[in-house]
Amino acid sequence: MHESGPARRELSQHTTRVLAVCHVTSSHNVDDMRIYERECRALADHPGFRVLLVGPGRVPDHGSITHVRTGAAPRNRLSRWTLAIPRAITPLLSTQADVYHFHDPELIPLAWVLAISGKRVVWDAHEDYEGRFASVEGSGRWSKRGLSKRMTHRVIDAIDKKASGVIAASQTIASRYSNPRVQIVGNEARIRDFEEARPSFGERRGLFTGSPESGHLFPEILRAIEGTPDLRLTVVGGRETPEMRRFAHEILGDRVEFLGRQSPEGLVEQMSRCSFGLCTYAPTPAYMDPTGSPTKFYEFAAGGLPIVGSPIPTITTRLNESMAGRLAVDFTARGLSEAIREVTSDEDEWEKMSRTARAWSRQNDRWAESEAALMALYSELAEERTTP
Repeated sequence: MHESGPARRELSQHTTRVLAVCHVTSSHNVDDMRIYERECRALADHPGFRVLLVGPGRVPDHGSITHVRTGAAPRNRLSRWTLAIPRAITPLLSTQADVYHFHDPELIPLAWVLAISGKRVVWDAHEDYEGRFASVEGSGRWSKRGLSKRMTHRVIDAIDKKASGVIAASQTIASRYSNPRVQIVGNEARIRDFEEARPSFGERRGLFTGSPESGHLFPEILRAIEGTPDLRLTVVGGRETPEMRRFAHEILGDRVEFLGRQSPEGLVEQMSRCSFGLCTYAPTPAYMDPTGSPTKFYEFAAGGLPIVGSPIPTITTRLNESMAGRLAVDFTARGLSEAIREVTSDEDEWEKMSRTARAWSRQNDRWAESEAALMALYSELAEERTTP
């Protein structure tokens, strides 16, 4: 694990007993890369913390993280907002923690209640939630879009005022908050977790990670691959709907496989079966943040897997910097198909992209900075607790 320098030393100076930190999620599985692999592991690997993790799913074998399991993660927005608190509250109240670290907007009312009752609460803004709800279909004052935006705005304002600290996934998201303790913790990969990947030009297979949905251009990806009979597609993670799975098999037949969630080791294994990775997002407000840090881009680059990306600002910038793949000219199946063709048509060029991807990844190992920001916030919380 990266040592975080002054922040880590400062924490050691101020911590007189172990700080119990409870991470809470309802809509993410507890093995989520940001929650478990990045933040919980960073804290648990430090002797000053005891880490509890409340949420659905199962955690990998990690003796220093205690998992308190809840019901299954919701599959749609309605169940997220109606079931999140009832499912989380009983397991949460069974824990005794010094800090409660929340990861989902539907849990903000519960976080707010804890904060005003005197508990220390950290709000973790994974994304621009107001921008995301702005893309919900509808228009007019009383549309679903308008109601969702107003409700989200109000609950975010409430936790911004009462939380002991805020963690944001990008500079743009951080600028939304006025809390005196705001730290940016990006979604960068731990490079060493992916260095053993050995992708191959000859595999003729694309790797898609995350939720196969229209916001990630998944239907366009299927159409882009459809016209090249020797290409195949592997889908890892996410919560595909039965309808999307049926649609995928209608388009690609047995050329598409859905493998479900994978550990970092499992993801490395799948990278080694592929020749390109897909880092594609639709041009919705939620994905137009130029300061964002898409997890999959860092993972693919660290593993030397050439990348096909859609032209949102953050992907455009990173592909231009890294020369680690090809950028589609637009968000259509035709544009993606051409980018895939450019990545998979010349072995020498493919090898060059793979090498430059790894080199860029090593030169831009930003997780150390994000980890230091996380530890800096918890250093302040530890000092606050121990100060008479």
